[in-house]
Amino acid sequence: MPALATAVAATTSHPAVDVQRARAAGARADAALERRQRIPTPSLQVWAYLLRVSNPPADVYVGLTFELPIFQQRGPLVARAEAREVTARADEAAAAAQLAAQTRAAWSILQGARERAQAWRESVLPAAREAADLAAESYRAGR
Repeated sequence: MPALATAVAATTSHPAVDVQRARAAGARADAALERRQRIPTPSLQVWAYLLRVSNPPADVYVGLTFELPIFQQRGPLVARAEAREVTARADEAAAAAQLAAQTRAAWSILQGARERAQAWRESVLPAAREAADLAAESYRAGR
């Protein structure tokens, strides 16, 4: 293939490939989010008892809490997100391969058309002209 067709076949910036790349990036972000939801989450809590009769005024409490995902069933969700990521990456690779294959197929069709045109120009057209010349000569000769 010439340099232009090779460059087109090797391109990675095609809308079909870009769509699949964006889907893979979204699936990767979803998988990362699902994995992050499995780790303990610390949080700071501040609360106060204001205007209560039984407490002195302005009792303020500060606490640090951890949400432990012990009983959360996130395993299947993480597996599903990771499978979606793998599928999206495979779709991206398939789109790139399909683009390259379609470019090579178009080049092959062009080469075939060029060879057919050359065959017509070199063998069929001269034979047709010779046949027409012979027919005109025999017509002039009265045959």
